Amino acid sequence: MSETVLIPRIKAHEPQAGEPTARDGVRGRIGLSARSRARLPLAVVLIAQASIAMSLANSAFVDEACYLFSGRTEWVALFGGAAPNMDYATFFSGSPYLYPLVGAAANAVGGLEAARGLSLLCMLGATIVLYRATVLLLGRRAAIWACSLFALCGPVLFMSHSATFDAPAVLLLAAGFWYAVRSGGDKVFMLETVALTTLGGAFKYAALVYAIPIVLVAAICAIASVGWRWAAVRGVVLGALRIVVVRAPAQADDPAQPPTIHRVRAYSRRTRGWSGTTSVTRATALPGTTPTA
Repeated sequence: MSETVLIPRIKAHEPQAGEPTARDGVRGRIGLSARSRARLPLAVVLIAQASIAMSLANSAFVDEACYLFSGRTEWVALFGGAAPNMDYATFFSGSPYLYPLVGAAANAVGGLEAARGLSLLCMLGATIVLYRATVLLLGRRAAIWACSLFALCGPVLFMSHSATFDAPAVLLLAAGFWYAVRSGGDKVFMLETVALTTLGGAFKYAALVYAIPIVLVAAICAIASVGWRWAAVRGVVLGALRIVVVRAPAQADDPAQPPTIHRVRAYSRRTRGWSGTTSVTRATALPGTTPTA
């Protein structure tokens, strides 16, 4: 005769409200691992881009030397030194008062490698921004392919190792593209798009050509939220703002008054005993006014 053994049921512990469970802990670990795995391909792409760009070895070519030297002469002129012996604005492909000043500051801190490192940081930032924009448009997998093709192509690697106007302009255009994608859900981002693309065009005049595709992207991304008619209106408004922002400084400049940077040079030469900041402040007084001693 067999005996029946009754095993008492063990009642599981029921967690109280707000108390974490074992399942929550497993989910948390899996979620953290998933986020890490999602970011790993982008990190690999950035490391590859930086490694290849830093492995390029060549001396400063004519453009780099010209930009850094012009920036140095502009800094000297701003703080009471001799004025440049040529007008760089007549032949530079970008504003001589933006990148040359930034590049010359980096060159003064760490030499040519520091100026090139600044360009590398700009291009790495452009890769990251392109990844974020593509995630919003097509998803994470497409974003990995897009940033890989962008970061490892020859022109991008060359710009990552060149102390020229190109890298900051590409970063600003990429940021403008990202805000254009985001403006589909929030029209406030249209202002950031205008500001960034205009500034990119100031760094490199040829960058203004890419403003038209960015305007089209902003209009297309707005179709899902506001319809194609209002999306077209947004595109027209964004294009009009771009034109106004680009042309306003030229229209507002008084032909009877020299540009601000030339007034700074003139007053700096006349007031070499003043500090650089004081010279700049007095030289940038309102047109028609005379700085007081």
